Amino acid sequence: MPTFDVASLLEFLAASPSPYHAVARAAARLDAAGFDALAETEAWTDVPEQGYVVRGGALVAWRRPAALPAHAPVRLVGAHTDSPNLRVKPRPDTGSAGW
Repeated sequence: MPTFDVASLLEFLAASPSPYHAVARAAARLDAAGFDALAETEAWTDVPEQGYVVRGGALVAWRRPAALPAHAPVRLVGAHTDSPNLRVKPRPDTGSAGW
């Protein structure tokens, strides 16, 4: 399994100037961790325990227990970013007390 330290995060961000690059890098990490890629345009008759699907600059991944019944509830968590553009704005939109 890949490591998730500061150096790894910085390498990921440097290699991800756009959402498409970020998704490609994340998909490569999921592949290395044993996740299966599924095509969103194909029928999913046998959904893997660990899988993901990519559409352009978006990625959805999951991990589920092997014995999970089809009718069991699941929890989903989502996040969005236009890009891993994690910079402090030189002139922020708002401020208070000098911050």
